[in-house]
Amino acid sequence: MPGLGRVALFVKHHHERFDGNGGPEGLRGERIPLASRIIAISDTYDNLTHGSPPVPWDEALDHMQEFQGTALDPWLLDLFQDEIRKEATPRMGDSQPVLITAHTGEGNGHEDAPAEDVQSCSSDERPDEGPEWPEG
Repeated sequence: MPGLGRVALFVKHHHERFDGNGGPEGLRGERIPLASRIIAISDTYDNLTHGSPPVPWDEALDHMQEFQGTALDPWLLDLFQDEIRKEATPRMGDSQPVLITAHTGEGNGHEDAPAEDVQSCSSDERPDEGPEWPEG
């Protein structure tokens, strides 16, 4: 499959640390591919929020601050956290944010998300393909 070699490279390097103390090659800072640094942040967040026991999303973001500049790219981590906090509208009792642009919550543990969560999306935020959107 064309392009899969680059994807494999990104996956391979997502365990590098921003400070150079990771592996497999001990790459440091911007020598780590951008996609690998993004994967490292999302992987860390996913491991925290879906681990055993899962950590609430806001606590996971706070915990990730401990890795800023050491394991994780500080600039990308700031962007990631800003976007999660800006887009998240936590519901009472949920450990994960419900993103305003999410369609039905499918795949993030919110398969039973109320229709009003979906209808709050503007029409230009809705995907052209995928599940049908409720009329609203």
